[in-house]
Amino acid sequence: MLQNQKIEPRTLQGFDDRHGAEMIVRNHVKNVWEDIFQNFGYSAIETPSLEYSEILTGKYGEEEKLIYHFEDHGGRRVALRYDQTVPFARYLTQHRNLIVLPFKRYEISRVWRADAARKGRRREFYQCDIDIAGTDSMMADSEILQVLYAGFMKLGFAEHKILLNHRKLVSGFIQSLNISQEQAIEVYRAIDKFDKVGQEGVKKELLDRGIQSQFIPKILEFISLDGDNNQVMLSTLADLVKGNELGELGLSELKEIIEICAFAGIPSQNIQISPRLVRGLDYYTGAIFEVVVDGFPGSLAGGGRYDGLCGRFSNEEIHAVGVAVGFEPLCMLMTEKKMGPKNTAPADLFLVLFNNEMKKDVLHLAQNFRTKGLRVQVSYEASKLGKQFEKANKLGIPQVVILGPDEKARGVYVVKNMETGEQKEEKIPV
Repeated sequence: MLQNQKIEPRTLQGFDDRHGAEMIVRNHVKNVWEDIFQNFGYSAIETPSLEYSEILTGKYGEEEKLIYHFEDHGGRRVALRYDQTVPFARYLTQHRNLIVLPFKRYEISRVWRADAARKGRRREFYQCDIDIAGTDSMMADSEILQVLYAGFMKLGFAEHKILLNHRKLVSGFIQSLNISQEQAIEVYRAIDKFDKVGQEGVKKELLDRGIQSQFIPKILEFISLDGDNNQVMLSTLADLVKGNELGELGLSELKEIIEICAFAGIPSQNIQISPRLVRGLDYYTGAIFEVVVDGFPGSLAGGGRYDGLCGRFSNEEIHAVGVAVGFEPLCMLMTEKKMGPKNTAPADLFLVLFNNEMKKDVLHLAQNFRTKGLRVQVSYEASKLGKQFEKANKLGIPQVVILGPDEKARGVYVVKNMETGEQKEEKIPV
């Protein structure tokens, strides 16, 4: 390339620059979740963006093809993290001697997936994760749901639903049909496509995956169960898995989770049992859950119990449960619905610079505003006032503060509302 040849400024597909009002919303969402996580007593951790490939492979099922693998300069096979759950399992076992169980952690970081880029699905994006490791108590599973409820309520999604199911319940039902464990995995993967392809699509998926036709009507009946009365659903499911030990255990744990959530104040209308919820990742072993809201395709959070995941790295059995909040679709939805902060300007006040002799006075006033918690921008140049007002308008800053020689002589400054044009005088603080 010639030295003076210009390079086209561009980004890779699925990798985004972000700025302005979008960042205000994103920071708001991040801060809300971080506050909620800390309110429930979770500790922050960070894990590396790059892991050895062998750490990440073997636990994502069909999704494994979306992992970014490459060879680094040292000839090592490495990969960008696909999610934060498997790296957490590695972290937990690697630093086990420093960790007191049960361990409650959160992490808000980027993950990468070599997926088809489209609206709401990017190749680089943030996830907000929490996990509880070191207990198989249903109190932990229920607490994850309490955190989700608190977060979505605080963000303004009062009508959200937490969809809930249990892998043991589904496995027990499939077991009762005398379907082999190997074929059961194929059944999970077919059911997981229900929201994309519907019942007929699942039927085709099951046939394509080699599931015998005599089993399919029962499977379709199971995943078609629907309704917002959890007690009726529990009763119906009890009949379907009656006599199967695994299915009955899953149902019992599901019932306990719902009961604890009620004790914790989650309204029944915000939790709904969904037998067709299986989640495609292979590491789930118990309760599984997702959060959905009307009018938005797909889920805004998802997770579950993964008691066997740490076994890849250690002989110690460490029970764990967790969830990932879909940070990107949540931010996109809040932006579209004009939710979150109403003021998306970078500052609350813009201080004009009347002339260079007023620098000291203007900076003193700006500092006074900042100590009161206000966000303040100061003009760098003593240009015409109209030009400075224009800049404040372009930035969307709602109020301009004017402190010139005349105002200083009278011991006041002027605050101008840029929307209404209204002006008022305030005393200069000592």
